[in-house]
Amino acid sequence: TEGELVYVFAEDNPLVGDCPTGPPLLGLVEKSSSYTITDADEVILANAASGGFTLTLPLPTSSRKGATFKIKRVDESANVVSVAGALDKQTSFEIAALESIVVVCDGTEWWVT
Repeated sequence: TEGELVYVFAEDNPLVGDCPTGPPLLGLVEKSSSYTITDADEVILANAASGGFTLTLPLPTSSRKGATFKIKRVDESANVVSVAGALDKQTSFEIAALESIVVVCDGTEWWVT
């Protein structure tokens, strides 16, 4: 479901009923429309098959120093997915079809690694 937080668990971390026995390993969100990335997100799967949109990074503050987000474009359309924010000395960055990027915060800017 759009905006629903999905957790991915290691194979050796069995589920008991619907509740995991250990902490989630990955905060995964799937997006197909504009979205502001939150500190709880770790991996963002971007699907622009229905139209282009923008993912907005949180402000690069000292409290976010070392934070990382993995963003994966999961469609092959010609539609544009942009990442907005202070990123690589630019105000936005486009992600090509099926491309993935990792961004890291140095406390004052986001960088594509």
